Amino acid sequence: MSLLGKEVPFSDIRKEFKLLSSGDESRTHASLMNLAVFTEDAGQLNAIYEQVSELTQNHTCRALSVALDRNASEQGMTSWVSAHCNMTNGKKTVCCEHLSFLLKGFVHGRLRNTVFSQINSDLPLVFWWQGELSDVFEPRLYTLIDRFIFDSAEWADPKAGYERLLTAAEDVQRRFVIQDLAWTTSYPYRLAFASMFDGALAEQEFSKINAGTIKVSEGGKTAGKLALAWLATQAGWSLLSGNSEGYDFKSATGSSIQVRFEVGGTTPISHIGVSSPEVSFRLQTEEATNTIQQVITSNAGEQTLSVGSAMRAGKVALVEDQLSRGGKNTLLRKAIPLFLEILATS
Repeated sequence: MSLLGKEVPFSDIRKEFKLLSSGDESRTHASLMNLAVFTEDAGQLNAIYEQVSELTQNHTCRALSVALDRNASEQGMTSWVSAHCNMTNGKKTVCCEHLSFLLKGFVHGRLRNTVFSQINSDLPLVFWWQGELSDVFEPRLYTLIDRFIFDSAEWADPKAGYERLLTAAEDVQRRFVIQDLAWTTSYPYRLAFASMFDGALAEQEFSKINAGTIKVSEGGKTAGKLALAWLATQAGWSLLSGNSEGYDFKSATGSSIQVRFEVGGTTPISHIGVSSPEVSFRLQTEEATNTIQQVITSNAGEQTLSVGSAMRAGKVALVEDQLSRGGKNTLLRKAIPLFLEILATS
């Protein structure tokens, strides 16, 4: 038996699951959702199986791991069945059924008609797409989805990917929720930044901002641009121009704001700062402790406060955060138009 479980013919999947659950009265099969993880890198099937296994520790579901080998010379499909069980007092108590599929060759139609015939139709489908958004993401697939998780930082052209995604969302009247892991990466920084302006004096100073800086790692550029789009959208700034080194905005009152965009280090977002003629507000990440610090500097001196941890490392941690918080990501949808403008100038 492989890491993926027991290899079975597609027609025997339901029978095999009954055999897995028989003979052990102490365990219960439970599902709150269908969770599908999809990749077009066939070599990653074992990796996504392990990611799903980790997610089922805290989220009961019927799980599907799906890998596609589009370059295979012959069309075919291999399937495996397994179960992930949580232990209590040494006994298996709650188990999640897990199906794995390797598809070869032309896939349109088969993905929905065969693989997704195995989902529980009474439960929502959470779909985690890994890698570039391709033409496999088409109506017969996305009309099934309730929550679509992806990482735009993996895309060579995030603007084109988002435009494809938004077209699909409008096609189904925004029925599925979009959840970008690059947006999730920026969450603790957005939260910490907003809290610096809770006070009346800081809020008053915000209207005088004329400069800013965002520093990100190479892999954090998309997360940084999403954070910038959020900031500018919430502040009512409009984009005038931009390039890979920075962006020029106009505030709601007509003043100019220049934001430098710097790339360096290993932390996805290591610095977000804005300043007025008299006060500067910045977030900085303390890499040794993975904490975010607020630093406010004025004529009265400098005040530093540690406000929490940066996002846990790893894709599974980001997905767990999304699954735990849920929601409809209305702030992301609000920031997307300006995000696309920023991408168009970079």
